[in-house]
Amino acid sequence: NFPEVESVSKIDVSDFDLKLNKVSQEVIKATKINTDSLIWNLLDFKILAGTPKEFINGKDNLVISKSFKEKYYANENPVGKTIYHISPYNDEPIEYIITGVIEDIPSNTHLRADVLLIQPSREEPLFKEGYGSFVQLYIALKPNINVERFTSKMNKWYAEFVEYKNSTREPFTYELQ
Repeated sequence: NFPEVESVSKIDVSDFDLKLNKVSQEVIKATKINTDSLIWNLLDFKILAGTPKEFINGKDNLVISKSFKEKYYANENPVGKTIYHISPYNDEPIEYIITGVIEDIPSNTHLRADVLLIQPSREEPLFKEGYGSFVQLYIALKPNINVERFTSKMNKWYAEFVEYKNSTREPFTYELQ
C-alpha cells in the first residue's frame, strides 16, 4: 500500500542442477535467478526467442540465456522443450518448460545467471510477530521519489506493524539502494 512503488519482484540467485532429459548422465551446473512473473515489469531483459512474459500456468517456466542456448541447444530452438531439475529433495527430476531465450545478463550486475525460473506472482503473508518469508524484494520506485524519505516511511510503517512483545530485539529495517 505504498503509492510510491511502481513495481516489486522477488529475486533470489542460487545454484541449479539440470539435465536435458530424464535419463542423461550429464548434470548441467547452472546458476538461476528464482523470481516471479513480475520480473518483466522490473528488469529489462532482451528477449531473443519465445514469449516468456506469457506465463504458462500449470508448468514451471524456465527462461534460458543465449550462452546456455548456444552450449546445450546449438542447432535447435529450445522454446517449448522440457528440461529437468535434479533436486536433492525429490526422487524424481522436476520438469520445466523452456519459454524463452534472453540475451546474456550484463556482467556489471550481481544478478548473474544462466537461467530464470519464473513462478506465478503471489502475495507473501506478513505476520505481526515479525516472522515470515525472507526473500529479497527488488522495488522500482516511481520517478522523482526520494529514496531516503520512502525508506524512512516504510521502516516506520513496519516498526508500527510488528508487535515485539516481551522482546529485546529491534524490528527489522529495510534498505533501498
